[in-house]
Amino acid sequence: MKWPKIFAEKSLNFQIISLLALYTAIGHTLLFIYDIDHPEVFLNADRATQRLVTIKAILANEGDENLFYLLSQAGIVGDYLLHAIVYSALGQYGVIIFQILLLLVSIIFLFHFLFIIAKSRFIAIVAVVLYIHLPHTIVFPHQLTAEALFDPLIIFSFYGMAKYILVEQRWLLLMNSAFFVGLASLIRPVTLLWPIVVIAIMILTFQSTRRISHWASYLAIAIMPFILWMFFIFSQTGIFSMGSSNHDVSHNLYDRVNRIITSFPLDQQQFLIHRYLDNTETKKMLSIPEYLSFVIDHPYGYFSQLGRDALVFFIKSGINRISLDYLDVKARKNIQLWRSKWEKHGLFYSVKSVGKSHPKSMVIAIIGTILFIPFMVSSLLGGLQCIKKYKQLSPPEQTVYILLLVFPVYLFIASQAANTMMSRHRAPGEFILCFFAALALHQWYKARGKGEKEMCIPSLPKNSG
Repeated sequence: MKWPKIFAEKSLNFQIISLLALYTAIGHTLLFIYDIDHPEVFLNADRATQRLVTIKAILANEGDENLFYLLSQAGIVGDYLLHAIVYSALGQYGVIIFQILLLLVSIIFLFHFLFIIAKSRFIAIVAVVLYIHLPHTIVFPHQLTAEALFDPLIIFSFYGMAKYILVEQRWLLLMNSAFFVGLASLIRPVTLLWPIVVIAIMILTFQSTRRISHWASYLAIAIMPFILWMFFIFSQTGIFSMGSSNHDVSHNLYDRVNRIITSFPLDQQQFLIHRYLDNTETKKMLSIPEYLSFVIDHPYGYFSQLGRDALVFFIKSGINRISLDYLDVKARKNIQLWRSKWEKHGLFYSVKSVGKSHPKSMVIAIIGTILFIPFMVSSLLGGLQCIKKYKQLSPPEQTVYILLLVFPVYLFIASQAANTMMSRHRAPGEFILCFFAALALHQWYKARGKGEKEMCIPSLPKNSG
């Protein structure tokens, strides 16, 4: 490629990125003006109020010993510490501005990431535009939520991994990817096992013995922040763990079993509560072996809940983040009971009940679902096309596409440790879903325009490492 052409392509990409970033910045600036007039929106995220209490306690603390004890009792450190640093310096609106800037940077990296793996501006632009307009992308930067920090870090990590595999196999690129996923795991431990999945996929598909030292370094860097945090907890409590809180895995598993039990007939519920939960009533915690024992004994209840989770993961758009957090704040607590009503009385009863009490929010939710289902179907079709063309790809390309296909599935499986599935659990992988949807749209357009019966994956950049 001639140098003038290289500069022209870089200039065009810069213009595209600038327009996308400017569009995103204008939209979130308008929302920020709304935030100033409605400061209560900031705390409408999951556990936001509890997070702010922890932040204020840390900032009001005097003395290192008390601070260390407080940190050891507040759960995983990334859930609050970075927010605490920004909040102490810039306050509530500074946190929002910081999160908006982080989103804008992630949009820039997302475009580059998509262009690397698809080598198509059409796909990159469509995917980024889809991502910009998703409810979670719109709302999270304006709330005190872990996802506002977590989701961009995942994009940064995938960018470094894709560039390492497809463009230039430099050690530093892989370490950047490891660092960002390690930092993300300190915010939400859902990605704690993801580096192991990455290494397994790379060994199986990207076979190169001379890269073993790179992969070992990746795994070490990715888990190091979490290991260091666990040693800190051990130094304060004598227990090697990620820290205890009322939203850790043990509490979540207890709540999950309790929710499943409430879906059983009334005459069975008391017996099941006594057998599985009464002995933990004072602490409301359940160990993993205790949870697995319940699952083995009651597979129907478990798989029924799993089915509800899958439906939420696939069709719940997250538009309630806008309709409730911004338009109908007072109804938020009442509507949050919709999942419990579904588990106890069925989906139709839940929809009817919420629709009767809050018709405006229900209409918006239905519209969001109607719009979201075609998006998810397109994502599924794009993913299936990747699988169909898998054997035509080189080993580096196969590695990248397997990582993209596996990550949303990984998120769904890992989120089973939560007490119930919510649309926000899908949010870290939504940039991948946008890519697959854009890929399907590109294939449809290409087949229609050229009269091809078979749609083909756009050519990927060849590995130069």
